Order: sequence, then structure tokens, then C-alpha cells
Amino acid sequence: MQEFSAFKLYLLVSVLGTWLIPLTHTISRNQEQESQTLKRLQNEVYKLRFQEHPEFATFFGIHDFDDSLESYTMEAYKRRKEICENFLKLVDDIDQTQLNRGEKRELRILKSYLQAFIDGYEWKDYGALNPINFLEGITNGPFWTMYAKPKTKDDYQKYLKRLATFPKQIEEEMDLMKKAIRLKRTSHKVSVDRVPKMLENWPVYQMFLYPFQEALEDSKLSPELRSKLGRKAEELLVPINKSLKKFQKFMEKDYAAATRPSPGVHSYPNGDKYYRACLKWYIGYDISPEEIFELGVKEVDRIEREMKNIMESVGFPSEDLKSFFQYAKYIPKFYNHSKEELLFKYKEILNHKIRPKLSRLFNNISLPKIAIVPVEKDGPWGSYGRNVFYVNLKEPRKRSTFMMLPLAIHETDPGHHFQEAYTALYDVPAYRTHSMISKLYSVPFHFPVYSAYTEGWALYAEYLGDEMGLYNDPFEKFGKYCSEIFRACRLVIDTGIHAFGWTRERAIEFLSNYSDFPKSQIEAEVDRYITWPGQACAYKIGEMKIKSLRKKAETILGRDFNIKEFHHEILSIGSVPLDIMEEVINDWISSKQFWNHNRNIRYDANVKPSSAATSKQYHCGLILLTFTVVFTLLN
Repeated sequence: MQEFSAFKLYLLVSVLGTWLIPLTHTISRNQEQESQTLKRLQNEVYKLRFQEHPEFATFFGIHDFDDSLESYTMEAYKRRKEICENFLKLVDDIDQTQLNRGEKRELRILKSYLQAFIDGYEWKDYGALNPINFLEGITNGPFWTMYAKPKTKDDYQKYLKRLATFPKQIEEEMDLMKKAIRLKRTSHKVSVDRVPKMLENWPVYQMFLYPFQEALEDSKLSPELRSKLGRKAEELLVPINKSLKKFQKFMEKDYAAATRPSPGVHSYPNGDKYYRACLKWYIGYDISPEEIFELGVKEVDRIEREMKNIMESVGFPSEDLKSFFQYAKYIPKFYNHSKEELLFKYKEILNHKIRPKLSRLFNNISLPKIAIVPVEKDGPWGSYGRNVFYVNLKEPRKRSTFMMLPLAIHETDPGHHFQEAYTALYDVPAYRTHSMISKLYSVPFHFPVYSAYTEGWALYAEYLGDEMGLYNDPFEKFGKYCSEIFRACRLVIDTGIHAFGWTRERAIEFLSNYSDFPKSQIEAEVDRYITWPGQACAYKIGEMKIKSLRKKAETILGRDFNIKEFHHEILSIGSVPLDIMEEVINDWISSKQFWNHNRNIRYDANVKPSSAATSKQYHCGLILLTFTVVFTLLN
């Protein structure tokens, strides 16, 4: 009997071994194939945007398409939609069962990214017909000239070819806007009335010939070739100037006469549905204008109470905010500063106040150097892009210094600059790290930029200033609430204009009641909301989502909640829809709970084991299964 049992053991192990070893190799190979397919499609979607938007590629240092410009035609719109549909089919073909949890999440993000663009095609005859406004488009100059970086003869010839294409691009944009006129879907006048003057002030020669100045002179090309290239570039400025003059005339007469009378897009045919589509694009899920409006009203009331408490604490009657703003204007340390003084103060805030305290709430990371660059224009107080903090110093003596700290936190650290630097340390797909944050006129027919995540984080960062010990006196704390109530007002104003028929004047008056901004700044802000329906709602909704997830984690984890780990989970995933961010935090909470019960095990859904480790796991599992079967048969 013992001999027979030994024979059975030998036979079973031989047979199962022969079957299991090839199977484990097949499983491992299938997993690797599906994983690589996902990565390949992510990269191809990233390259697609470069091919279709060559200026965007130049901006990010990709010079493969420096000889072309973006096409503004209905045919191009259709082509981009069809390409995304083909990509989506390939994404759907991926076998999800062969992916780990982190990869499955990336698959869902890629699907939603493509689907959002495809769904937006329904609205191609709305905002996408109006590619020029005072915030974006050619009015602010061709930024790509600053990033072209030609070195060789071929580089310069590519640049010349792009210059030659520019008049055609202007014609295409005018054709789209003419279609908007025919369909009665033009922009409101405040979105475009500044445009002719902005074009008139263009330094055309300096802009377009920028790469032909110092760079060409310092190149290794022969003097004869440099001279020839320079002359050709100057020749091409003649048709460029002609096309710009034609466009300026078109904007002053034809388009200006046809701008929509109402500031809200609800006045468009099917405008209510269009506005809801814009809100969904920015926020990431369906939410009604009524819900946003009510949320905004409640937040404004809550923050106003906090501001009035501070007013009382400094001995000022808690009447209305406007009276307090007027009172503060006569306190010398808050107003009447020169541009140079404000610029110096911003540098002091960033380098000596904020950065030394980041380690209280965040893991230590190496931060790139950030330049602080002054600008003067009708627009936001500040903005950020590629390690540059742009500070608006127009009418400097009317700008309060107690608003500077929350702005610096929002745009630099731990806001956008910190967010960008932190995400760069992790394996986030390039199509999400290099978002196309311009072209918001075309929303919802545009690739998602996940504004609720990015802007929500920056507003949440302002809130963290309290926990970092940055708001050291009542007025700095008041400035923090000024910034927050400003974002809450946006929820009321954006929906008020685009869904409930608010006039521009009503919106300006409402915002003036809660802000000490100069009148020109407030008007520019409201004009921005009119121009980009839905965009202003992303900030507060994103911030409130992060706060609610933090509160949930703190409640469930109790003493095991770690603020640095929480911030790591939010920042390391990169820009995502809010539902994905929530899933990540829920997974983190579950892993922390699991860790508490199993101290020797750590679960991290974002880490994918190597193919070798995966193979070993399968082999061990299958060997265990083999011995279980054998043991059962022998007994």
C-alpha cells in the first residue's frame, strides 16, 4: 500500500508539474502584455495631443512638430473625435482581469478621459466656435515663439514654415467665428471687447522674430545662412501683419455687432443643457446649477460669520464687510505700497515664511526654484506655470498686503508649485501631468484638466496655512477668509449668470460686497466667469471634497490618522477626477485599518510588483495548490 501511495504521489506531481509550469508562464506573460498595452495607449494619447496641438508640444519642449500649427476647422474637430473613439475601442479591449488594482484604476481614468472628449463633441458648435477672447488665443501673443529653441538649419526652416502657416490659422479661426455668428452662439461683448486693443499693442516684430535674434546670432551657422534665414523671416511678417489687421477689423465690426446680448449661456439654444455639460467637465460628475448655487450661498454665509468674528476681535463693529475694507485702507501697513515693495514682500513670504514650515504637514521633497515675475493686466491677482509665479501688480497702491499670503500659498507652496513638484516624483502618466490648461473656450469639447482636483488642492493649501502657523495676526487670518469667500462667491455668481439670468452689474455688485479688490479687478473677474462658464466653480467644490475626505479619514482612523500620509496619497496620484481621488483615500483608509490588525503586512494599491515578483507569487500559490490536491488524494 505504501508503494502504491508513493507511485501515486510521483505520478500526480509529474502530471501537475507539467501542466502548472507552462500555465504560470502564460499567466505572467498575459499580465505583462496587458500592462504594456495600457502604458502604450497612455503614451499614444499623450502624443496625439502633440500632433493635433503642435504649439502645445513646443511649450513642453517637444520639437517634432515645430513646422506646423493647430488646425481650427470642423474637419479637424471631427478627426480628433474619431481618433479618440478608436483609442477608446483599444482601451476597451484590454483584459482588466490581467491588471493589478493600480492599473485598473489607471484604465478607468484613461477611459473617462477619452469619453469626456468624445461626449464634448456634441457641443462643437458652441464655445469651440469662439477661439478668441481677452483671456486666451492670439490676443495674448503666440507663446510658442518663446519656446521654439531652434539651433540647426533644419530647426530654423521648421520655424519659418510655421510662420508661413500663421495667416491660414487666423483665417480658420475667423471662419469658426463667422459660423458662431450665423448660429447666434457668439461670446458676450465683455469677452472680446478688449481684443482689438490688445492686438493693436502687439510687438509683432519682437514676438515672431524672437528666435532670430540672440539665438541665431550665437548659432554655429554660417553668416550667409543666418542672413538668409533672417531675411526670410522678415518677409513672412508681411502676410502675418496683414492677417492680424484683417482679424482686428473683423473683431471690431462684424463680430462686435453680433455678440450675444445676455452674459449667460442659458440664452443659447439648449443653453441650460450646455451649461450643465460645462459644469460636469470641470467638476467631474453631474451636479445641478441649483445645488451649486445653494452650496455657494451657505459657504458665503459661513465664511462671512468668521470674518465678522475677526472684525470684533480687533474692535471693529461687526456690521458689513465693505465698511471694514474701507477702514483697513487707512492702515498704512496694508495699502499704498509700490510695485517694488510688493514684489520684495512676495519673495519674503515664500522663502522665509512658507517654506520653513512645510515639513510640519508634508514629506520632505526637493523643490525646484521658483521665479516670481510681475505682470500688469486686467486679470487675476496671480497665476502659476512651470516654476513661475506671476503676480499682478496693476494699481499696486490699491492692493492689500493681507491678501498676499493666501495668494502665495495658493500659487506656490504648498499649492500649485508644490503639487506639481510632488507629483513629478511619482509614475504618473504624462498625459495627466502635462494638462492642456488653455483652450477653455472650447469646454466641454476639450481634453479634461481635472480643475476640481488641481484648484481644489490649491484652495485647500490656503486652509493649511492655519495648521502651518502662517496666519500670525487677525488681519492675516482675515486675508485668508477674504480669499476663501471670494471662491465661495464664484459658486453663486457663475451659476447666477449662466443659469439664473444674473446681469453683469448684479454679479459685480455681489462680489464687491465681499472683496476689497480694485473695481477693475472685480470687473475682470466677473468677465472671466462670463467667458468660461463653469470654470469658477471647480475651486470650492474641489476644496470641500478634500476636506470631507480628510474628515472621514480622521474619524475612522482616529489616532492612527497621519496628515503627511494623507497628503501623500492626494498628491502622488496626480490630477484625477474627484471620484478617483475618493477611491484612493478609501483604499488608503482600508490599508491603514488592515495594517493595524496585521502589523507585519503593508498594502499599497499604487505599487505594482515586478513581473518577477508576480511570477513567484503565482508559482508559490500553485505549488501550494498541488500539495493540497496530492494530500487529499492520498488520504
